Amino acid sequence: MGCFPSRSSHDKNQDNELPEETSISFLKKSSNFQKIDTIEAFLIHFPKLFIKPFLNTSCKYELSQETQSFGHFGLHSRVNKALIKASKIPVLIEQISLNEIDSKSQTLIKSFFSNLDFIRAIDHPNILKIIDIYEEKEGLYIVYEDFIGGVDLYDKICEMGGFSEKHAGLLLKDLLSILTYLHNQGHSLNKISAEAFHVRFYKGAYQLKLIDLTLITPIAILLENIKDNVKNQGFIRDFYSPPEDPDIKSVGKYKRESFSLGVLFFLMLKGNFPFNQEEIDVSEKEELGEFYNISYEDLEVNEETCRLLKGLLEIDIEKRISIEEARKSVFFKEVSRNIRKNIEDIRKNANLECFMKPIYGFFKVLLVRFFADQIEKDNLLEIFQEIDEDSDGFIDGGLFGLETIRKNLGFEDFLILSLRKWNLEENKAKDFVFMEISKGNAKVLILENLWEFMGKELIEKEVLERLFKEISRPNIQVFLKDFEKIDF
Repeated sequence: MGCFPSRSSHDKNQDNELPEETSISFLKKSSNFQKIDTIEAFLIHFPKLFIKPFLNTSCKYELSQETQSFGHFGLHSRVNKALIKASKIPVLIEQISLNEIDSKSQTLIKSFFSNLDFIRAIDHPNILKIIDIYEEKEGLYIVYEDFIGGVDLYDKICEMGGFSEKHAGLLLKDLLSILTYLHNQGHSLNKISAEAFHVRFYKGAYQLKLIDLTLITPIAILLENIKDNVKNQGFIRDFYSPPEDPDIKSVGKYKRESFSLGVLFFLMLKGNFPFNQEEIDVSEKEELGEFYNISYEDLEVNEETCRLLKGLLEIDIEKRISIEEARKSVFFKEVSRNIRKNIEDIRKNANLECFMKPIYGFFKVLLVRFFADQIEKDNLLEIFQEIDEDSDGFIDGGLFGLETIRKNLGFEDFLILSLRKWNLEENKAKDFVFMEISKGNAKVLILENLWEFMGKELIEKEVLERLFKEISRPNIQVFLKDFEKIDF
């Protein structure tokens, strides 16, 4: 499989009827981002402000002819490898063609873009990051980080016949971290399967990444879908589905997700599903008793692993353990990446000004996204995961004295504080950012440039005026030579 899981349901039974609207205007209408009107709101939102969609920024990227299977939207999108021209950092660019789009794909695209404000603001090390979005005549382009060396999780399981107990445990820990992060922000995955993730081996351990961002769905929408399915008596089952039909109570407690995770954990440990999927039709309810008859006899794992697995795969939903209970399992006390880093060095060298002075932080975001050294980012990921002991995707801002400004720090927040290395000589990276925002003016950056770059519809000018004074001269302008002196 390629970069993104194939969406086979969108490749078949396509409608010939064209939608009334085939331009991307309907996508622009989907944005529900609340306008930044206070300094406090800017402190919370600045890491994601500059990813304002529909900017014509294709000149930033050098597109390769190498494609990566189908993208998120079946036949209507394709993914190419690319480089950021200024820094030569590899990225992935998905082109979404909205010409002659079938109604099923249009529904998926609309659903994705209606949730785009949340998805593009996600700050979790195990979820694919959106770097940029832009529009051209051919369609819409989404730029993602490149999960270098990553392969489809299901393909990797088939190739290896399963992972060791330790590596499967680490991957399960990453899965639980993804779900906890999403739950804490009112979202979840509308389906859990190995095909939605990529995995790579790095420094003695496997790292996981959620690739299929179309699965991220607000809990409220999931509950609405369940009501509709109950009304229409229609549920779609697959090999990750629990035995019970979904209802409001089970979804609200995330216990259906627990079962799906149990199936995936079993698959990662053993290399096959916990039942014979070839002989049983999951759509036939009378066979479900046999379908969910799981045997643990030849599973060579320790007692705690087996107890956790049985808790996740419990047929009785009342007895099945929840996502929260799974995270607190004794099993994870035995599973460790065994990283020994000097956290005090990170604290001592953290650039707190990026949060104390949020305009500094905003510029640091640009530098991190477009110029950050990948090796250094991977090293910091190890430290972040060590600090994130409860695996919820956040670390305590109080560790850096930021509890009054930012109680919880995501991974990109951590990079903003910690990263010091760039792919280019520092001033060249700063010059690039300066030129991007100042619209090619090599000498001076004015407030109007920054306001337009961030998005006039996203932030009140008065708020930006107050913040801009942190770095500007009294007449609200910044010269390149002064910008280069800022310590990021």
